[in-house]
Amino acid sequence: MSIANIVLMGKTGVGKSSLVNSVFKEELVETGKGRPITEEIKLIEKDGIPLRIYDTRGLELKSETQSTAIEDIKRLLKEKAKSNRPDEYIHYIWYCVNSRSNRIEEYEIELIKKLSYYVEIILVFTQSLGDNWKELNREVEENNLPVLKTIPIMAIDYEINDEQKIEAFGLDELIEVSLNNIDRAVKKASSYSDFELVEDKANKAKEKIKKYSKIAFITGLTPIPFQDAFLLVPNQIAMINKINKIVGINLDKESIKLILTGLTGTLGATVTGKTIVSNALKFIPGVGTIAGGTISASTAAILTAALGYAYIEVASTVLRNQYLQKELDIEEFSNLLKNKYIEYLKKGKKLIKMDK
Repeated sequence: MSIANIVLMGKTGVGKSSLVNSVFKEELVETGKGRPITEEIKLIEKDGIPLRIYDTRGLELKSETQSTAIEDIKRLLKEKAKSNRPDEYIHYIWYCVNSRSNRIEEYEIELIKKLSYYVEIILVFTQSLGDNWKELNREVEENNLPVLKTIPIMAIDYEINDEQKIEAFGLDELIEVSLNNIDRAVKKASSYSDFELVEDKANKAKEKIKKYSKIAFITGLTPIPFQDAFLLVPNQIAMINKINKIVGINLDKESIKLILTGLTGTLGATVTGKTIVSNALKFIPGVGTIAGGTISASTAAILTAALGYAYIEVASTVLRNQYLQKELDIEEFSNLLKNKYIEYLKKGKKLIKMDK
């Protein structure tokens, strides 16, 4: 019988304890049963149940608490991956979000994206009374969260009054999805070391972005007419070449130009210089249109930094896909880059910190 190893995560109070107890059909969490793995992680299992659940402490808003919890989980993922035993790998994270929440917190979105590099994530909408979970599901789609599946659940029966109740639901689907995708989960888990190497390379590449953003900033100190935006392109191509060398992606100059040209349909900001006002700049907070039809120093730096961060993220995706023996063609690469570029442009001046 296949056994799924699962890390259970979510904010404090989302209903993780009720979920665990309902899965094992016993009050295990409240009675303190389970084997401590770290100070913050406890393994819960039961004979006859094809699941092992690593229960984690509830995430809180404090960044220190979040960092500690994340490092504990990454250590666990790494330790299990090094065992070279598929039955010991961490196959999934069940990330729990209370359906009564108005939104998924920004830090949760970033956390899910980061952890999805190493392990399959199933997003569990707990306490799913009514259709509230559908709004959260739309948020998942809008943020393009890389989750295997979203599943609304009600872990225990909900009594409306003495005569009416909503029966528990969703647990069977959650367990079924977890057991039926083990092969896929094992493949990703086995690539943990490779993915960790990709992350190290990506961090090194990010260190170089400031250099090229500063060059763009200096170029823009004498405001650039937007029809001359092509002046930024050589610096950006040099930046991408550097990123490729660090990350380990082999693309010739023609492929790079093709990828950048692909931005024209959506952005056209730095390749043609013809559609800045109507495209790229509308995504940068506080810019909108350019006074006098020129690109300022900070805007030039933002355009360059956004492209750098977006390119690193997409290049890292390509490399991970190679480890999983999946290919991403130039057109897919370009389309993904468009979306990521827009995402980073929206961060605006947060992307750049120029030395005075």
